[in-house]
Amino acid sequence: HFARSRAVIDLLLEAGADPNGAGGDAVPPLTTALRHGRLGSLALLLLHGADPDFDGPGPSPRCEAIARGDEEALRLMEMFDRAAQACPPDRWPR
Repeated sequence: HFARSRAVIDLLLEAGADPNGAGGDAVPPLTTALRHGRLGSLALLLLHGADPDFDGPGPSPRCEAIARGDEEALRLMEMFDRAAQACPPDRWPR
């Protein structure tokens, strides 16, 4: 699953991969990054527009972080929520 490697994530996202796209296991990449403790990957996916409230099979990545008590992941999600409200990704300079 591509959420396990930051280098692979970066390569795929730069090539236009959907940051919410689920792999063969149908788990959103954010959830996979969260389950493997990859906060750098989590941040990279969020930076590229991954939705912590993605409605896929099972709990959303945010609900998974709450259930796990992962305060660092929840802080990252909240930080990106606030940033997106202040300056939506479609207004970021390219």
